[in-house]
Amino acid sequence: MRGRRKFKMSQLHEEWLAFEASSSPPAAPVATIQEKRAYMAGYMLRKNTDYLVDIEPRFAKDTTVSGSFITARDSTRIPVRIYDSGIPSPKAIVIFYHGGGLANWDLDTEDMFCRRVSIDAETVVFSIGYRLAPEHPFPVPANDAWDGFIFVAENLKVFLPRHDGSSVDIVVAGTSAGGQLAAVISQLARDYQKDSSYKDRGWRLKGTCLRSPVTVYGADKTFVPPQFRDMHVSWAEQYEAAGLNREGMKVTHDHYTVPDSEKCNPLAYPLWGEFAGLAPTFIQICGVDILRDDGACYLQALIRAGVSVHARTYAYDGV
Repeated sequence: MRGRRKFKMSQLHEEWLAFEASSSPPAAPVATIQEKRAYMAGYMLRKNTDYLVDIEPRFAKDTTVSGSFITARDSTRIPVRIYDSGIPSPKAIVIFYHGGGLANWDLDTEDMFCRRVSIDAETVVFSIGYRLAPEHPFPVPANDAWDGFIFVAENLKVFLPRHDGSSVDIVVAGTSAGGQLAAVISQLARDYQKDSSYKDRGWRLKGTCLRSPVTVYGADKTFVPPQFRDMHVSWAEQYEAAGLNREGMKVTHDHYTVPDSEKCNPLAYPLWGEFAGLAPTFIQICGVDILRDDGACYLQALIRAGVSVHARTYAYDGV
């Protein structure tokens, strides 16, 4: 893509608008972020229960779900939920991070997605929690994500006693802010695998799956890499759809409390990272999404670095 892109997004489809009207949670009747989390946690638990009973009973029947904890570097216990399809000794597993702007939601938010992946991909999914901002600002969520990844990767038999001890491939995945963490982890894992101490660790990062990921602080072009400033236009003032707008997204980013001096740090925003040698990557890009160009720019960065990458863009009549 060459030249300056102009902001253009299609309107949301009438089917989506109808779905949104019937399925979106009512506005939380609360004031603080902690109250909002508690309200949404209850809503998601009820929603998931109804889904398992009325729509996809196989999600309850065909996977075993259990909970455990990992210990972060500061001795905090981080929750991990395990979705086990029962495959005798998996050769590949998925490590997943939920979305929510690094300030909201929990393991229940994408419970149905993790169940589906476990069953349909015949694998084991580890959904790893992390502490939330603003109580736990940058870099705590990223550190928790990495600590959880490494502990699961190097102690798989703790969670799956039946595992035969053979080397296992890992796919790291996440949605939105969880995709942000997954992209960060993919870069950290690449560097870790280059270290001489990595030999015979019994795992390797096989792939990365990013679903509408956050990759950059798009509210201020200063913090978008220069080579992508003309391309990154979806954080537009006039954009408002699917429950997101520029101001709301900025507030969510600012909860993460990344100082200006760190907004170009790839541990915070992975579009600032080094891309050569990353694992094969799949990126889901939603056309009517303020994060559209976060994904599109990351895709271009991977292509330019020669990384094997596949993207699925959900159609829009924009750029």
